Amino acid sequence: MLNNTLKEVLAQESPASFVTMGSDGPHMVATWNSYIQINNHGELLIPAGSLVHTERNIQQGSGVQLLLAAKGVQGKHGDGAGFLLKGTANFEDSGPQFDQFKLGFPWARAVMVFHIREVEQLI
Repeated sequence: MLNNTLKEVLAQESPASFVTMGSDGPHMVATWNSYIQINNHGELLIPAGSLVHTERNIQQGSGVQLLLAAKGVQGKHGDGAGFLLKGTANFEDSGPQFDQFKLGFPWARAVMVFHIREVEQLI
């Protein structure tokens, strides 16, 4: 699911925005592409310094949509590539995956594990 262009986008320093849905409507937050890691299962690992509202929405059944883009990557029509990823997520605040992740992000209270269900290249 994660093709080479998407991996190139993740390697560029750009904002990564994601949205969940709660009882009060959409909730959008952002991180940096460089903070996102890919585990052995092809899931995205995102450090959670806060993301309390996001976690609550996910616990209440919200899916997650993630928008990734980078101007310096060849896209469909020239410079700039962007992707919309849809899926589900859960938060881990203990265990081997969290312990390993915490080494690179000591400020993280948890790791958001994003389970990709759909990838669409937008540009």
